Amino acid sequence: SKHRSAIVLDLDRASRLARGAARLPLSGGDARQGGDLAELRDPSGSILGLAIVDGVERALRVWSRGPDPDPLAAIERAVLSARRLRESLFGPFGKERETSAYRLLHGEGDGLGGLVVDAYAGFLVVQVLGEAFLPWVGEVEASLQAHLEPRGI
Repeated sequence: SKHRSAIVLDLDRASRLARGAARLPLSGGDARQGGDLAELRDPSGSILGLAIVDGVERALRVWSRGPDPDPLAAIERAVLSARRLRESLFGPFGKERETSAYRLLHGEGDGLGGLVVDAYAGFLVVQVLGEAFLPWVGEVEASLQAHLEPRGI
């Protein structure tokens, strides 16, 4: 599902988001399906961020903070940021200096909760941790292909 809707956060969840929480609990009134996009809003209607709904864990996995609710931009930012960080540690993808096996993208730590991408000698392995991310795998693979040009995904 890639349905999009707004979820108005109560003060507690808005405060947790502002403090950097990567995951917020769904409340009883947040009936959504896994994989749905949720624009996170404050009671006045201002956009605070973007999340995907994890129906199994009854949670919102935060993808971005701020007024830019574009999911493709959130995926691109996360992939590029993870790439820059890992290249600073290991060298350019496919030409790593000391190791060719490492975690390229680590879920919430890299801004895409529910997804892990491992690098192995120029190949990428995408692991989806829960149903929430399944509708977005194609977009992630396209971004990885465009920015890293792996030997295979």
